[in-house]
Amino acid sequence: MGKHWVKAIKTVIRHDLQGAYRTYQPGDWFQCKNQELLELLAQSLVDTTAHLIKDEFSGKDSGVVILSGTKAPRALKTFGIGLKEALAPELPWKRNLIMSQGASATIETVALGLMRIDTGNDFPGWEMAAMLNSATQLARDVGTKEDKARTLELIGGLEVPVYNTGLVWLRRTKATISVVKIWRDELGSGSDPQHAFIRAVYGKSVKLCTLPHEWIGKWIRA
Repeated sequence: MGKHWVKAIKTVIRHDLQGAYRTYQPGDWFQCKNQELLELLAQSLVDTTAHLIKDEFSGKDSGVVILSGTKAPRALKTFGIGLKEALAPELPWKRNLIMSQGASATIETVALGLMRIDTGNDFPGWEMAAMLNSATQLARDVGTKEDKARTLELIGGLEVPVYNTGLVWLRRTKATISVVKIWRDELGSGSDPQHAFIRAVYGKSVKLCTLPHEWIGKWIRA
């Protein structure tokens, strides 16, 4: 179980590795373990270095699926991450990032997302991870009348968050294979991308990690 030194960039209140309840101010350094590292980075509470992520990450059986109009992140090979171009979402590896709609990502973004859907003692077993499109946007705010009506019929309401479907991490499981099939079919029928994704993830029981729309701050921009 890895331990990592990180620097607080905002006030952090947490239990340290000895179990003591402590407050860290911006500029303070402290140690944390793998899963807490991901959570702290997701909340933009700490800073770390790119080589730390590379040292911790294993690219075995993982890759990026690039859909039309999207540029592949740089340095995928240096992290051992595969690359495939496709016309629709698919899951060729155990851990996948599907990039579409002209989304951009750094290699650190790719790796941190793939780590989030990993399995093991340090990880909660998420099958998928995706960012919110914004802090306030709901399904009622996007798409055509037809898309809204179909979503309403399927899930019973439009008061659900909208996801950024340009970057979606998926671990290949029975549930995510079913989600991707629905997602492909929805996109193939010309559905709005956000509503297509909502109907896919609500149509199956899947462990989806919802990330804040500003996830990882500096890592998210290529």
